[in-house]
Amino acid sequence: MTEAAPTATGPPEQILLIRHGEKPKNPPSPPSAPCTQPPCGVDVNGVGNGDSLIPQGWQRAGALAVLFDPELGPLRSPLTRPDRIYAPCYAPPCTTPPNADTINHRTYETISPLAQRLGVAIECLYETSQHHKVVGMLLSDVGGTTLVCWEHENIPDIAQLIPLAPNSPPIPSSGWPVDENNDPRFDVIWLFTLAGPEPEYSFAQLPQLLLATDTGI
Repeated sequence: MTEAAPTATGPPEQILLIRHGEKPKNPPSPPSAPCTQPPCGVDVNGVGNGDSLIPQGWQRAGALAVLFDPELGPLRSPLTRPDRIYAPCYAPPCTTPPNADTINHRTYETISPLAQRLGVAIECLYETSQHHKVVGMLLSDVGGTTLVCWEHENIPDIAQLIPLAPNSPPIPSSGWPVDENNDPRFDVIWLFTLAGPEPEYSFAQLPQLLLATDTGI
């Protein structure tokens, strides 16, 4: 008789925080208005949308799917394959499945190729600034790996609420990393790895290294 697989207990073994992919520098207002200053945002169907990714952002979205679920070879250490995927809700009520305003937003779009590849639904339960509720949700997940794609300005607030082990490297006091032009980077992963039986984590900052323009930490 085949033994049943053990049931996971305890908090997630890994929590991954990423920013959405590249966005328009001068998005039209409202988002549905014609784009006059490329690069322009486009939704998954190629329709112009100021809230969507630009083509480079869609390239990153596809590359993230392969990074977290490679067809050949193992995952890049120390990453693990996500069991759950979260993005913000942009138009309450926040329901599952999410509405069009959320689906056509760059945070959702960035992880949609990965979610489709894994067969995992993207859950959009909270708005971008509901940090305590987001972390409560993350820590209530059971075992495995949780991936969160969020707005970069909110990620440090979420990260500060995740309990760190005493010997963990600190979360950067300067906030989300920036590039040589002092613009917030799109190619970084904040990784929290469970460091003991209690919900305490060790923090690490990793480069994605997916596109030609990506750099190290």
